[in-house]
Amino acid sequence: MADNGLKAFIVEGEVREPLIINNISKVFFSRANFKIITLPAGQNIYMLWKKLKEDDFDTDIVEVLREEHQDLKKQLEGIGRDDFSEVYLFSIMMGTKII
Repeated sequence: MADNGLKAFIVEGEVREPLIINNISKVFFSRANFKIITLPAGQNIYMLWKKLKEDDFDTDIVEVLREEHQDLKKQLEGIGRDDFSEVYLFSIMMGTKII
């Protein structure tokens, strides 16, 4: 992975989670020297992690997302996994009640 200032935040959903990551970025990373690209996995993040684990994490996660989600092709145009210095998988639980 390169250190070119790109970090991938992979989330489950396509609407709420990118908004949450955007707000987190504004609060915690407003002065950072890197760019966060939020990519919706469109599936349970644990299923994506399991797929990566089965291949000892040699799987190109950017290609997996690009193949499974046509909407990401344009967002990822010209970007490969080596362009990201770090990749994070986020599972944001919403509306969970703890009693």
